[in-house]
Amino acid sequence: MVFNLRMRPSSHFRVLIALELTETYAQSILRGVCRRGGLEPRLRMNTVKLFPCEDLPQRLEHCDGVIASIVSQEVAEILRRRNLPMVNVSNRGTSFHTVSVISDVHGAYARGLRHFQERGLSHVATLGKPEADAALPEAFREVFTFHGCVPFGEGLRLLDDETLANVGAWLKRTPHPLGVFCSSDGLAARLSELCERNGLAIPDDVAIVGSGNDEVVCLSNHPTLSSVDMQFAEVGNQAIQLLLEMLEGKTSVPPLRVVPPGPAVVRQSSNLYEVEDPYVSRALKIMDAHLTESLDIGTLAGTLNISRRMFEHRFQRQMNVAPAAYLRAKRLRRAKELLESSDLQITEIAYAVGFANAAHFCTLFRKDQGMSPKQYRAGLK
Repeated sequence: MVFNLRMRPSSHFRVLIALELTETYAQSILRGVCRRGGLEPRLRMNTVKLFPCEDLPQRLEHCDGVIASIVSQEVAEILRRRNLPMVNVSNRGTSFHTVSVISDVHGAYARGLRHFQERGLSHVATLGKPEADAALPEAFREVFTFHGCVPFGEGLRLLDDETLANVGAWLKRTPHPLGVFCSSDGLAARLSELCERNGLAIPDDVAIVGSGNDEVVCLSNHPTLSSVDMQFAEVGNQAIQLLLEMLEGKTSVPPLRVVPPGPAVVRQSSNLYEVEDPYVSRALKIMDAHLTESLDIGTLAGTLNISRRMFEHRFQRQMNVAPAAYLRAKRLRRAKELLESSDLQITEIAYAVGFANAAHFCTLFRKDQGMSPKQYRAGLK
């Protein structure tokens, strides 16, 4: 679908936004573009009109720049003929057009795998395109037994009886619990359905984490799906900023910008811990649920109906770390993710990960990382 974003006459910039809005990620990208445009004094969106895709060549005659999801050589050629400043926002489009703002697929895999690692899982697999296996970061290969990509078959034909039987058999013979990272929330939902058909419990037998954090898909599934937030709105935000720099004649614009993923949003499909002690397993889930709040270890022990001393002993024996240190490290990991993927202020991040004040957070962060949160964020650029 093609959308026309009209600017103020004084700016002399007219931008065409070409997206396939049947895809949820494209809708999120458009929201990011619109939010950024609304804050930019040089831009004023008068109308947003939907046109048939075949009108694209004609629409290009009346614009000064383009933001597009370039998914094929044909679309790339149509856009290239006009020789306009153009930003691609599709991961597939980087082979057709070098100036792109895309989501970090490899980073999403790392987020999902770290999520499984925190839960003590030792067996993982992926579900998605064949090249997904190559995206498995080397740093995790020593942590897990990697069982490859779930063999869904050509076209992911879940309604094909033979495919259902083959994949069901594969899932059953693979060691459990098995953590599966899916390259989209749609695939995660299909895997959830397949597990149910084959009598596999989620998350006890198969823990599932999707990608994209599409709340419609994740929250309507039973059980609800965990997912890595891919920051698609931020892709749109950075795309409009990049296009403006190009329209203004700035030549120091990098050809490729990769937007890091946000944290894994934990829901029912991966809410397990592979630990033997039931008190520790329950405590870990409570820590997850209250990560954004102040949580006293004594209060946590009381919730578990166990003395603090006994709880700390069992936790140390099971996790090889004291519960307070474990929770602190978990908060700091989440803070790092927010520093990498958001523009929240340091104080906002401190509160978002459960610290009572920013000063205490900064002190602990510096002790853990050898630098302040501000310095850590600056080093990412």
